[in-house]
Amino acid sequence: MGLSNAQQLTVLLYSLLFGVGLGAAYDVLRVFRVFVSCHPVAVLFQDLFYFVLAAVASFIFVFEVNDGTVRLFILAAFFVGGVAFRGTLGQGTVALSRRAKAFFRGRTDRRTHKQSALHKPSEESKG
Repeated sequence: MGLSNAQQLTVLLYSLLFGVGLGAAYDVLRVFRVFVSCHPVAVLFQDLFYFVLAAVASFIFVFEVNDGTVRLFILAAFFVGGVAFRGTLGQGTVALSRRAKAFFRGRTDRRTHKQSALHKPSEESKG
């Protein structure tokens, strides 16, 4: 039994939102990488872990929403939703996290510089 047009539209919208959610989940991983430097092998395993979880979540989504019938428009909507998130909010979140890292690194450097200046003996106390 096929889906009506209204049901297909509903599934399409849910699939777009699911794609946005997948994009947001990957963005969490990207922001983590801004703050924590990772070896390339660790990045590989992080990506593999993400993609396995995304595949399982996608399988469960398709099973629940469309009784396990995989349709091309669902997969396309996953992709479009993820790309749309990455092209809009995704760029902003990573840029914002980089600025936050630079800000906090700058504050830490200034504190370290002030503390080291306080502990250095002055020229007057040497003589």
